[in-house]
Amino acid sequence: MFRTHDTDILPYWPFEVSVSEISESAVSRLQTYGDQNENILAATHISIVESWSHIPPTYEWGMEKQLHQRGVQIKELTCSKDGGVASLSHMWFHLTTVTITMWVHPPNKCLNLKSYHSAYYATAVLYPYQDNQGLQKVKCIFQHALENVHDAVVKHLQTEHVCVQALLASLQNNEELVPPK
Repeated sequence: MFRTHDTDILPYWPFEVSVSEISESAVSRLQTYGDQNENILAATHISIVESWSHIPPTYEWGMEKQLHQRGVQIKELTCSKDGGVASLSHMWFHLTTVTITMWVHPPNKCLNLKSYHSAYYATAVLYPYQDNQGLQKVKCIFQHALENVHDAVVKHLQTEHVCVQALLASLQNNEELVPPK
């Protein structure tokens, strides 16, 4: 997200990480967010699937005891206002797969996360066996997304912040700056 000079926030690239959840629902949330925000340039979904789902107890010591029995180390637990328990550090224990999927906004079209056009979409399995060919495609889409975000920020600064001369001067000195490859 990019915070503008007038404190508006322009969301450019939402991420969704889902754990033991149906990917379609996570992607649907990303699509809804993209539909509601015209500035979205890319989207990323990381799907983590465990071999079995677990429902943590709603009280702090029960969770710590259950996770300790499973061999999971918890650094810090906090209780939420509704009585639920949140972990600030959780080492995953029974992973089945980890997959990353990326989409980049096609020119002159809406971001469509149901589109699998290879120029605007890539996916790769990261675990248990890394899909190197798919990961190369994800890296290309990631680079494309970084460049699009860079260009959008530069354009926004040039059009919306013309009155800030020092900012524009530094921007002109760095016009050749591109995201790392």
